[in-house]
Amino acid sequence: MPEYTGSNGVTKIIPDYPGNSFRAACINRAYRRGEFYWHQGPMGWVAIFTCHFCHQECFSNGVEGDHNIMQAQGGADALWNLNLSCTTCNKGWAARMGGPSQNTRGAHERARANQIGH
Repeated sequence: MPEYTGSNGVTKIIPDYPGNSFRAACINRAYRRGEFYWHQGPMGWVAIFTCHFCHQECFSNGVEGDHNIMQAQGGADALWNLNLSCTTCNKGWAARMGGPSQNTRGAHERARANQIGH
């Protein structure tokens, strides 16, 4: 089993996240890059990930692999086009941003920043 070190310097030996889903691809990439941190809770050590879009912290069951450029707009299923996102950002952004006419997450992030006055 591989050994993964989180951004807080804690190292654990765990198996890769199972499956061939976008979620698994993004979580395993985050493990390899140290883009998570280990937290010791009442049930033991857990990895905490951060949504690429809203920066909310999530457990592995609350994150998904999300496309930067949507598949409907020709975005690839390649790892370079995927980011770790929370379920809220992955499922709800199109409706909040006026439907699927927005073709990139960059457009979503710019609109969100404008809404909160940044």
